[in-house]
Amino acid sequence: MKRFLYIALLLSTSIYAQEQKNDSLLNRTVVVEQEYSPLIEDATKINVLPQVEAPSVENRPVEYSMEVMATKQFPYEQMNNYTATEQQPMAKPGYLRLSAGNYGKLDIYGNYLFNLSKRDKLNVQASLNGHNGTFERYNGSGEWDSRFYRTRAGVEYAHAFNKVTFQAGGHFGLSNFNLTSYSRQRFTSGDVQMGVKSNNPSEKYQYDIRTALLLYNRAHDQMPQKETILRTNADFTIQLTDEAQLVGIATQIDNNFVEKRNYSTIDLNPYYRKQSDNWQLKLGAIIALATNYGEAFYLSPDFRFDYQTGKNSALYLQATGGRRMNGFRELEQCNPYAKITTPYESGFEQLNASIGYKIGSDIGFYMHLFGGYQMLKNELLAVFDNITEDDVYYATFFTYLPDPAFKQYDLNNFYVGADLAYYHKQLFGINASVKYQGWEEKESMEAYCYLLPQLSANIALQLNPINGLQCEAGYQHIDYTKSATIFMPDSYGNLYLKANYTLFNGIGIYARANNLLGNNNQLYVGYPTEKANFIGGVTIQF
Repeated sequence: MKRFLYIALLLSTSIYAQEQKNDSLLNRTVVVEQEYSPLIEDATKINVLPQVEAPSVENRPVEYSMEVMATKQFPYEQMNNYTATEQQPMAKPGYLRLSAGNYGKLDIYGNYLFNLSKRDKLNVQASLNGHNGTFERYNGSGEWDSRFYRTRAGVEYAHAFNKVTFQAGGHFGLSNFNLTSYSRQRFTSGDVQMGVKSNNPSEKYQYDIRTALLLYNRAHDQMPQKETILRTNADFTIQLTDEAQLVGIATQIDNNFVEKRNYSTIDLNPYYRKQSDNWQLKLGAIIALATNYGEAFYLSPDFRFDYQTGKNSALYLQATGGRRMNGFRELEQCNPYAKITTPYESGFEQLNASIGYKIGSDIGFYMHLFGGYQMLKNELLAVFDNITEDDVYYATFFTYLPDPAFKQYDLNNFYVGADLAYYHKQLFGINASVKYQGWEEKESMEAYCYLLPQLSANIALQLNPINGLQCEAGYQHIDYTKSATIFMPDSYGNLYLKANYTLFNGIGIYARANNLLGNNNQLYVGYPTEKANFIGGVTIQF
């Protein structure tokens, strides 16, 4: 009973604050609150956590794979190397060369390419070269005051459309020189031309069409001579089903007007071309037609076969030909001093059949061996008419030079030759060539074939001892066919030295010395050239 009373007393007094007397130095206040425990259904389910067992680790021995596997079978991803885009340095658009030498030599040349846009280009060029000096005549028999200057200028424009490139341009030429000490000559030439050509190599059809108006005037002949030519060139090709083969046709049509004498020539060249991995083949023909002008029909083959015999070697067979124009421009190249007495028919190469072998190597060696047979119709020769050594001495003694004239003959010759070269990196190089021609002459032609080349040989040694310096030494030699009935000039021989040195920023200097042996050379029959001579100057790229 006492126990229940005691418990009831405690419960009744527990909800009030109780104050006790100080029993120490601290004042204490104790607040007792009754715990609130509401009844919530399934409360025990909320507070009961599942029993968690501690993880256990079982020690096992490590097993290694002993199977052999190629490296490339491993799954990996390789990061590509970072490389900058390589671009070839753009050439500077401008070039200028200024030089002079003894014998009044001048050599001036300038060229500038205007890149107007990505599709438009304009090229302008001009040049002046020649000499004005005193040359020694045959056997020391007098002197000749020679003057010869050539001036050339031109402008060319091109615009690239999406599939076609348009081209247009014009050129001007002037040759001023003296024939003897008392006579002179002037040639004036010019042309205007335009054309279109395809510029997408992936297209099945390709074409190149050009037309030009050519003008030429010889001022001081016995009768003034003028020549006008309207020339059209075209080349069409069609790619066949197989990309390695095509068919095409090329043509040149000339309408000529020379001193009230009009004539036309048409040259056709149909051909078929095919190539494989180690060989190439071209089959065609050259058909030459003419109206009111000499022979009306000529035919020659157009064949070429190349076969690669090794990594750096190839064998080829060739048989070709074609028309050789004898207009005023070609006459000037043959001999500007010769006089014109009548219009000259076109020459024609009926056949030029040859076989050759080319071989090279990775160490810089190159060799080309060749031989063949050539048949020429109406070949142009600039000759004296049965001139003798006494005639030459007599003419030169009285300060006159003999007048060469043009003649045309049918000529055949066989030839053999070789080209050799070796280059060691960019430090050293040597190249040489030799060619022998055996001319088949008739008795009636013996007096006129004495300046046909019989043996031609060249050798050149190149050195680059320091950066920016290029040096070359060489010798050029020509032996002419022999004749027992007329005066024979000496063989042509030219020992030369030349050097080029780049100073800085596209500026360089150069020099060349020719005919160091002092030979009596003739570039044109009957007219001597300089003894030892030199020329030097500066080149500028901008």
